[in-house]
Amino acid sequence: MRGLFGGVVIAAALAACPAAGQALPPLSYNWAVQAPDSEIADRVLGPLAQLYRDVSEPGSGSFSSGALESLQFATAPRSAGMPGLCESEVMWVGFRADLAKPFAEASDGGLEDQPSIIRGVRMDTRFAVAAQTTPTSSTEAYEASLDAACARLTDGWEFFRATDGDTAWLAVRATIILASQARSDPVAVEERMRWCGGEKCESLPGTLAGLSENKLRNVSAGSCEAFGFDLTRPTRDPRFRCMKLIYVLGAVANEFDVLEIAIRLDTGSERSDSLTDPVVTEFGALRSRLIED
Repeated sequence: MRGLFGGVVIAAALAACPAAGQALPPLSYNWAVQAPDSEIADRVLGPLAQLYRDVSEPGSGSFSSGALESLQFATAPRSAGMPGLCESEVMWVGFRADLAKPFAEASDGGLEDQPSIIRGVRMDTRFAVAAQTTPTSSTEAYEASLDAACARLTDGWEFFRATDGDTAWLAVRATIILASQARSDPVAVEERMRWCGGEKCESLPGTLAGLSENKLRNVSAGSCEAFGFDLTRPTRDPRFRCMKLIYVLGAVANEFDVLEIAIRLDTGSERSDSLTDPVVTEFGALRSRLIED
């Protein structure tokens, strides 16, 4: 991965430099708005552009004056190797002002034409649902069908983050199961809730009933103790998995209604090759508001 990051930066730096005798417009917000996706990818990523099918709108930050701050690139989604689940590799490229190039600020103070250079790169894998996620046996025909369904999805940067396909699939199934149980038996769900913090705890059962995988934004796995569970079973029992699920329930401008759920799952099997629905044994919740720049 370190070698790939270095290659990305070198390729991007070379791509940003015009060839001899060729005058290219500076990298700027207005350029990124007007240029075709293929031109943006070729210019920023160089030879790596062929790997990335989708290009995001340029980011300028909610409180900025218009300068180019970021672009995102995503590979065509493909099967993640789990039922109904797709994955896409996403590259975030950050920019800063190129102070070495002269720039005449617009009369309104906007920086949409300010020349920019690359300041950093991040990469991660994102996941989304394209078909039924219920446990099923994988066959070549199923994988081909799922690949085709995944390829119809776009904008991989909008998918949710997770460390791997197995963790992502468990998070999706836990979301679907918890929401279904909250609708059918809210009292039983409340009995498994170990804590609730932040806003609107009194309405949590209704909030859980309305959860869906489309609201899932980030999944992180870790030790059950790290997420605050007081375990009564051996901590190394491989049947049990703990993770934190972050959902965005709604947004107004740059203010987001966020729900965090720390959840403990019984996967039902010690065998990694045996796929069964998890059982939600206990969970805790925190609801808050997040303002992003």
